[in-house]
Amino acid sequence: MNEGNSEVIMRRNDGSGEHERLVGLGKDFWSLFEGLGDAAYLIETSTGKILAANAQAAAQTGYSTDELVGMNIVDDLSVDPPPVSLEEVGKRFSRGKTVRFVHKKRRKDGSIYWDEVTVAPLPFPGIHVSLNRDITEQINKEKFIQQEQSQLRAIFDSINAIIYVADPYTHEILYINKYFRDMIGKNPVGRLCYEEFQGRSEPCEFCTNDIILKNKGKPYQWEYHNPVYDRDYLIVDRIITWPDGRDVRFEVAFDITDQKAVAEELREREELYKALFEQLSDALFLESLDGKILAVNESTCRLLGYSRDELTQLTVGDLVPEGGKKFLPELIDEETMAGKALETVNRRKDGTLVPVELRGRIIEIHGAKRMLVSLRDISARVRVRRVEEILQRITEAANAAENLDSLFSKIREILSVMMDTTNFRIALYDEKENTIFMPYMVDEKDTYHSFVAANSSTAYVIKSGRPLLITTRNRAQLTKKLGLEPVGAVAKAWLGVPLRVEDRVVGAVVVQSYTDPDAYGDDDIGILETVSDQIAMAIVRERAREALRESEARYRSIFSATTDAILVFDQDGNIVEANPAAYRMYGYAEGELIGLSADKIVHPDYYHGFKNFKNGINAGVFVSDSVNLRKDGTPFPVEVHGVGFIFQGEPHLLSITRDISARIAAEKELEKSQRKIELLHDVAHVLESLEDEKEVYTHTVHAAEEILGFPLCTLDIREGDALVTKATSKGLPAGASQSVALSEESLATKTYRTGKTYVINKIEDDTAARPTRTDFRSGISVPIGKFGVFQVAAREENAFSPEDVRLLELLIGHTTQAIGRIRLQRELREQAIRDPLTGVYNRRYFNEVVERELVRAKRYDHPIGFLMIDVDGFKAINDRFGHQTGDKILRAVADLLVAQVRETDLVVRYGGDEFLVMLIETNGQTEAITKRIQDAVAARNKTDELIPVTLSIGAAHWSPGDDLPIEQVLARADQAMYREKRTDG
Repeated sequence: MNEGNSEVIMRRNDGSGEHERLVGLGKDFWSLFEGLGDAAYLIETSTGKILAANAQAAAQTGYSTDELVGMNIVDDLSVDPPPVSLEEVGKRFSRGKTVRFVHKKRRKDGSIYWDEVTVAPLPFPGIHVSLNRDITEQINKEKFIQQEQSQLRAIFDSINAIIYVADPYTHEILYINKYFRDMIGKNPVGRLCYEEFQGRSEPCEFCTNDIILKNKGKPYQWEYHNPVYDRDYLIVDRIITWPDGRDVRFEVAFDITDQKAVAEELREREELYKALFEQLSDALFLESLDGKILAVNESTCRLLGYSRDELTQLTVGDLVPEGGKKFLPELIDEETMAGKALETVNRRKDGTLVPVELRGRIIEIHGAKRMLVSLRDISARVRVRRVEEILQRITEAANAAENLDSLFSKIREILSVMMDTTNFRIALYDEKENTIFMPYMVDEKDTYHSFVAANSSTAYVIKSGRPLLITTRNRAQLTKKLGLEPVGAVAKAWLGVPLRVEDRVVGAVVVQSYTDPDAYGDDDIGILETVSDQIAMAIVRERAREALRESEARYRSIFSATTDAILVFDQDGNIVEANPAAYRMYGYAEGELIGLSADKIVHPDYYHGFKNFKNGINAGVFVSDSVNLRKDGTPFPVEVHGVGFIFQGEPHLLSITRDISARIAAEKELEKSQRKIELLHDVAHVLESLEDEKEVYTHTVHAAEEILGFPLCTLDIREGDALVTKATSKGLPAGASQSVALSEESLATKTYRTGKTYVINKIEDDTAARPTRTDFRSGISVPIGKFGVFQVAAREENAFSPEDVRLLELLIGHTTQAIGRIRLQRELREQAIRDPLTGVYNRRYFNEVVERELVRAKRYDHPIGFLMIDVDGFKAINDRFGHQTGDKILRAVADLLVAQVRETDLVVRYGGDEFLVMLIETNGQTEAITKRIQDAVAARNKTDELIPVTLSIGAAHWSPGDDLPIEQVLARADQAMYREKRTDG
């Protein structure tokens, strides 16, 4: 018998008779027990108490055998309750059965491991033996296999071919992929393959043919016409090993009905991955996480113009031009998971740049993490986006331009982002004179501003109404075919498009390059044609304005085409002409404005009678703001441009009226927004000065109410694993406060997890919103960084504008910075006053506090007690057990001291293994506290026999009447401590 185990049992059971019973098992039993390769325990069946443990059990758990004896196999070692309870174990023993199960346990150091447990009874009633084999590695392997299988199934589900797995003996279907499930509209797993797929009552000849079983791992290829689906398939079969260890038939079927003559051999699984990799139209990169290109598909080579060998010698960074956006793998993976794509620019081999959209995932291949990235050429999308931006900017420029020269100059500048506009001209055609003149031209060589149309390239564009692109490669051919005659310097690339007003060509827009024959392409034709329409409209609008100010001509085409209201008044103030836009603006039917007096369409506060018209006619051109009236009486603000002119021999007044309601509203909104931003900047300054988080919370809510006008607000902060309401607006009742676990699905937790703002225009349509009141109809949820969530609600649907969201995010951005600053300051303060090893206060903090406490003690006439404490024999502990054990002892002593004194008392690591306890506002009696500490040490030693410790404690106290220096009081405590140390030996 193992004497060590015998002695332990005797110690633990104090003569209960268990030792004598276990001795009776015999020496051979104990030799076998100690020599087992698995961890072995003798367990008291009714309680789970460990009576004995072998060396393997100690090695497995990290406890010594002495520590294990007396512990409880369930309470002390198990992470979760075992799948078979001790009571059930006893019942099974009574039926003569051995118990086996798998169980998760925790080692002494806290790490988790998995055991395969076999439990059997011993000849002695109430005691059984438990054999425990560590199967953690096996469990991890099974998890890895499950992960690999999940990835494989995901790949199979993405393949547009029939894939299924069946038992080759029973013909039971074990798996089919998504393509097959969608095709047949059900999931027949568990049924017979020949019934489901072939419509047979018996297995087909191939199903009973064991050729693939004889050639395991090798593919077997055959063709089959399926009568159920009336389709022809090329089928590849092979035997693979299923997760449960049995051989199964793995079948891939390609639909070859339309291309039966083409036969393809099914490759190995790796070849299938490669085929998928190659066949995708998107460019695919397989990269290491540090950016080394490992593999690419053919689409990549076509996109970037490199060969595979060339690309695999590069890094991803080599493909991004200077100033281009580069993204870390983790960001690409995160954005892809969120359903977003990133955009950047890549450089082709020939140096040209291509805008791309990229998505990617971090994957694991043969144990190594890799980045799989897909690139898609978004040149067309970017081009459309840029064209839209150009059109918007041209429209804005047209509205803001003072004259055509400044407008054309701005259009040239705007176009330069899309094409070379170094040489740019706008040409207008005078049909009567058959001449072409340039109201705007910038050219490096030509200086003329008009020429006879003749057979010039510009004349061809105007007269044919077609765009024309001439380069050094097609010049000779086009010159001969179209009979073109050059005018001025010959460019290496020339592009012209017609300039149309309505359906009539009035001129052309021309760009040319004297240096680059490839400066323009087909895409530039489309862009220039689109821009030419804007230029034509700008010319029409500007000519109308100039004509109204400077000429008597009315240009009917401009009069009809303009979107502004044009009214012509006689000298009596009656309307004699009105364009279509005027009828639309004022709400009258066609013809109803004619003969109407000006006082019918001008607000009374802005109309001063017939004299105004006389003055207007005599004054010539004038511009003013006014308020007009629609037919239904609705007032609206307008900007009026007026000019006096002679029409049919009589003086008249022509007015161009523009509805500026939207502009004024926008200006007011802008003014309000600017004011709110100014106030939010003031709030930011206040938040920067606050030192308390609670003040930040209340100030934020107050700003949201008073500045942004949000009466229903809540501010939630993360505490542990929940979001807890810390502040609410005055418009919310106390019930609006709540605590939401981060594991719950709600709008607040979703906002916190994703770090994104959510705008809910209709709360009842959003299941995650979970409003605290039934009358909430819409809301905004904004993350406060990683600290919490700020939410705003309204009782109306669609209550919040993009500007509301922008201003709220601005406010919460300031809040986030303030909370982060306060927490950082608090953390730095804690680091400065705490001992990093034990967590108690350091000597520096004691020096700060003691002077303050002395002042308080004098004021309230309270003494202060001091305990100087030293760990006896600490150097010997370090020398024998090492510094890590010594550190654990110091931490344990510190925790013990903190537990035995009041929260108001101060525990300080004074130096090395010395601690100081300052007992604030005591009666100066320290004996009771000293005894309590020593009793706690003794109790601790009973539960930690390996390294028992003792403390030497010296006490002293300071009284307000003594007025002794604190250094002298501490010296007394120190001397008392050393006296005790010498007394105890």
